[in-house]
Amino acid sequence: MLVDPTHEEFSARLRDALVALGTPVPLAPHEPGVDELSFAQMREARASGPFPPMPLIVISHGRSADPSERPPGWPTVEEERIWRELHAELARMVPDGRHVIAETSGHDIPQEQPELVVSAIQAVITAGRDPSDWATPQKSSAASQASPPTR
Repeated sequence: MLVDPTHEEFSARLRDALVALGTPVPLAPHEPGVDELSFAQMREARASGPFPPMPLIVISHGRSADPSERPPGWPTVEEERIWRELHAELARMVPDGRHVIAETSGHDIPQEQPELVVSAIQAVITAGRDPSDWATPQKSSAASQASPPTR
């Protein structure tokens, strides 16, 4: 289960969007941090071939960041679009992966919607014990799916 994770390509995609929109691009740190090392591991894992089937739920925040927390003119809508698009991609890494939107939460989903996180954990544990329990969820748009199905 991934809770509002940063996709390894988010910074590059956001930088491309900023350049296309003529928005100043913040400087990247000179030395790779923990995130960049983790992103490198994820790129390596993706390059090694498809992921095996496993229960996977990716939970995304539903409430955008406060625009006052960003520089003036920051393309918040575009940033959120990229974030959601990449989360949907993460969910598609495995068969029957699920992308859930925590509609009323910002980035602190475990504090703002703990019941959603607990429900997702329970669904993944149940499916880990009985893989036949992890059926394709009912067709619905990720933006309208409020919580993972309960079993």
